[in-house]
Amino acid sequence: MAENSLVWHAPDIAATRFRFRHPLDQDADITMFPLAHAAGLARASVTLAHLSPGQTSFPKHRHYHEEEWVYIISGTGRLEMDNDTHVMHEGSFAAFPAGGPAHKLTNDGDVQLVYLMGGDRQEVEIVDFTDAGKRMTRVGEGPTMTAEMAPIEQFASFDFMSRADEDG
Repeated sequence: MAENSLVWHAPDIAATRFRFRHPLDQDADITMFPLAHAAGLARASVTLAHLSPGQTSFPKHRHYHEEEWVYIISGTGRLEMDNDTHVMHEGSFAAFPAGGPAHKLTNDGDVQLVYLMGGDRQEVEIVDFTDAGKRMTRVGEGPTMTAEMAPIEQFASFDFMSRADEDG
């Protein structure tokens, strides 16, 4: 495969495979194939994902700036969205708007769950891992920081301009 190719075939896609285990959830163990990233797309994210029975893709989380979606290719899963649960199967699609419900996908079937996931990539992102009580922030491609969650409303109501005037 030529580096930075815009066309990828199954053997090339297979070579992008990596396993990710999320440090905030021992059941979050996913195999991913980063299609859009491998092809050089900077603003769109599309990833082929394989999830073994009993595994979760990521801890329950909510994005504040980026949109996400999943499309099930094969297998079945359970999608938690805030306090609702949805059965996901071949042909199911779910959208997660920025600031929308916290969500988590689990393979509760007997065979591998195969799906596409994606969204947009923003320069700045804030993600709350709601069950873990942690917040991740990211600026650009730089490092991430996980900290204790504070209500996002605290930041929205803080008046930086009046604080600057006070400091003089």
